[in-house]
Amino acid sequence: MRGFRFFIVLVVCSAACAPSDLAASDTGAGLPDGSVSADAGAGGGLPDGGVSADAGTGDGGTTDAGTRDGGTGGAANDQFGVLMTYATEPSGREWFLGDATKTNGEWAPETNDITAVGNGVYQTFGSSGQVRLNVPSPGGKPWWHNVEATAYFRAVGYTGNQPPHWEILARSERHSGTSNTPLKNQVNSGIAPPDGTAYWPWWNVLSDTDYVNVHALGSSYHGNIYVQNPGRGSDFAHLEKEFSHVGGYASQKNPISDSGWPIAAAALDSSHPTAWFGMKWIVRNNLAGTTVHTELWLDEQANNTWSLVTSFDDSAGAWALSSLGSDGNSYTLGSVAVPGCTQPPYSLALDQPLTWAGPWVEFRSDEMTMQFKWLSVREIGPV
Repeated sequence: MRGFRFFIVLVVCSAACAPSDLAASDTGAGLPDGSVSADAGAGGGLPDGGVSADAGTGDGGTTDAGTRDGGTGGAANDQFGVLMTYATEPSGREWFLGDATKTNGEWAPETNDITAVGNGVYQTFGSSGQVRLNVPSPGGKPWWHNVEATAYFRAVGYTGNQPPHWEILARSERHSGTSNTPLKNQVNSGIAPPDGTAYWPWWNVLSDTDYVNVHALGSSYHGNIYVQNPGRGSDFAHLEKEFSHVGGYASQKNPISDSGWPIAAAALDSSHPTAWFGMKWIVRNNLAGTTVHTELWLDEQANNTWSLVTSFDDSAGAWALSSLGSDGNSYTLGSVAVPGCTQPPYSLALDQPLTWAGPWVEFRSDEMTMQFKWLSVREIGPV
């Protein structure tokens, strides 16, 4: 386990940034360094001052990186101009946010309340402050495995009683209750993994018309960042591992606290939005596929300057759990019994790393109205 601390510069956003009267000059569509793009009207401009030749298809996303070479030729920035920590794997899958108000096979928000508030900037409250922005795998696309997922966020309103926060999740599908249990041929909207996919260990044991234990679909790694507020104290960052949803959370790793954390709100109301910041979540196996390396990165001032917050290497026994609770038990749908996650064919070993691919990557927030931009997911190579 390794923890990292770094110097923080406080970024203050005044009450004039409230979502009800968001000034045109503060839509977030400019450049992270505070300059203005000459092409801001065409999609917000790039952080490095460049202009994308293919800023997206406008249908919710694009897997064409425009004039970029996918990182394989040593390109430092993605099509939004955001620094890539690791290059895209040769011929690796890439997804970049297009028009977030339109869904498609690679963009599936769980609520339809997304609105455009600026060039390339979007706002959502989700379901009572719970936002789930999913990037699934349509036909012809490989499932997400070794990934670098990037987003820029800020909070503009708050709700609930938990500390408001953002998460990026990898290697899973839905996070739902038993009432949303799918048949196998309904997982990932019925689109099966391509040949050669490192899917869940239990996947091939089930027939297409078997119910899939919905708890098992939620296995994932999470990178979390929290709004700092005196009334809802929390870490400002930590890592999570979920063997199953929701009883299968292992203990959090690498909790980090720092009173200088800039993503803060003096009061949890719409007059106290946070500053913009960038967040990266990296999940990748070693070459042998036996361990999982994770990294959480932060662009704390939204100026394309990234710092490693923390990282963790998961191997057999390194991040274990003693019990899945009720997720380990079977449940029924009508007259059909669905085996529990500790029962065959699932038989989840509670000391194993989650080395498989998952059809979805999820960008998530809780207890807030939030704005987002420049979301991307790219397939990178193993460690």
